[in-house]
Amino acid sequence: MRLRARRAACIAGVALLAVTVHSGSLANGFVYDDAQQVVRNPWIRDPALLPKVVISGAWDYASTASNYYRPAMHAFYTAVHAVRGLDPAVFHLANLLLHAAVCVLVFLLSELLFGDLFAALAAAAIFAVHPVHTEAVSWIGGFPDLGAALFCLAALWVHAGDEVAWRRCSAPALFLCALWCKEIALVLPVLLLVWDKGHGHSLRLTRYLPYAAVAAVYLTLRAHALGGLAPVRRHEELGTLAVAINTFPLIAAYARMLVLPTRLTVFHGFEPASLFDLRVILGAAIVCAAAGMAVWFRRSREVPVALAVLALPLLPALYIPGVGENPLAERYLYLPSLGFVWLLILAARAAASRTPALARPTVAAGIGLVILFSFASAARQRVWRSDRTLWEDAAAKSPGAPIAHYNLAVALKDEGGLEGAIAEYEAALSIQQSSIAWTSLAAAQAALGRDQLAHAALLNALALDPGYGPALNDLGLMELRAGRVESAIPLFERAIKLHPTMPQPRENLALAYKALGSGTR
Repeated sequence: MRLRARRAACIAGVALLAVTVHSGSLANGFVYDDAQQVVRNPWIRDPALLPKVVISGAWDYASTASNYYRPAMHAFYTAVHAVRGLDPAVFHLANLLLHAAVCVLVFLLSELLFGDLFAALAAAAIFAVHPVHTEAVSWIGGFPDLGAALFCLAALWVHAGDEVAWRRCSAPALFLCALWCKEIALVLPVLLLVWDKGHGHSLRLTRYLPYAAVAAVYLTLRAHALGGLAPVRRHEELGTLAVAINTFPLIAAYARMLVLPTRLTVFHGFEPASLFDLRVILGAAIVCAAAGMAVWFRRSREVPVALAVLALPLLPALYIPGVGENPLAERYLYLPSLGFVWLLILAARAAASRTPALARPTVAAGIGLVILFSFASAARQRVWRSDRTLWEDAAAKSPGAPIAHYNLAVALKDEGGLEGAIAEYEAALSIQQSSIAWTSLAAAQAALGRDQLAHAALLNALALDPGYGPALNDLGLMELRAGRVESAIPLFERAIKLHPTMPQPRENLALAYKALGSGTR
């Protein structure tokens, strides 16, 4: 009874710690992709559309091709939206509860792994407050990482228990839910195999066939929804060798964020590295060290599991052509960080076991780490308060990333800070020329009545991309408002020809013909 009471107290304490430390996110609004994925997402407003999301890509509602197949994301947003509409606090509360649930599962699995209540509590506490989790928890768009971790860990916990009928059926079902959250869950069967091997469980094939069947169903649905497993290729400037080389700087950066979670930002600038770059050498050394640990501790029960949880879920994020514009993101560490925490606990236990005098200092250091991480996480949540605070932080920490300056400019413009927006658009353009930045700069200049500067910016946009629809449309509008109707009409017609789904050029062309007195055509 005492043991049960202690376990219950530990579980409640872990959940309370997770919620308390990250409670600052409840004051945050919709930021970054939330505007598109939640606020302007028509699919989450009608539960009758849920069957559609199973056969559609994550961005199909916006007619945008991607490598993301996330049915559970739409289901989650639909459920939260049904509670109180577009109230950001409710969405943030849902994320917060998911994180607390993941932390409870971390405690339960740590207890199974270590056979020690105190070690399990320490692992769950460190995981609950690690600052690298702020992005996944404080950003509504971080649900796929929270959901994938929740269902993967639940499946592992169920699979690791007694082989009763409900466990045999529910673990593969949880696996499918994890896959529908995020594709990193594909590594779960390998994690189960490593766990079973370390714990002396049966490795018979029939034990894993249900997971293989679920993976096959998932891959079939994914290929149908996206038109391929990963049809959109990013960073095409990198050849096969360059892609392989640049995985090592990513590994080094992720290791640094786990060990020293400072200078965290929503957008880490990505600069391709050459073969003998120090970042490549450091990343290769980390890989060799991990491989050496796997070989040296191959007979251990805990170390191979910790290494597998650390490395395997991170592998999909290391495939640079398949991820987003920025291949380095903190949310990708949400599940892998558990493996790091387990290694940390194992190292502390080994040190205290070999040198008993280190036991008390080790416990004190662990408590200090939890306190330090808690304050760092709480402070980091304020950065996610709004688009302006988020991108001000990103532009300061990644000054060479044009998208950070561009998104900050958009946020400033939305808040009415046109002069600041113009400065940030110009900062983005000084790093990388783009038609969208020139067109946005033109809109800001026009809003201040600087028509000549706006006209010049639109010409620069069209010089980069003569068929860029928004620039053609905006230039046509400027001509129309200046009374040069004959000059405006060809611009609208060209925009319609090149971008037939854009509604604005058609509407503006009708206005142009009306201005000519000949009606719409």
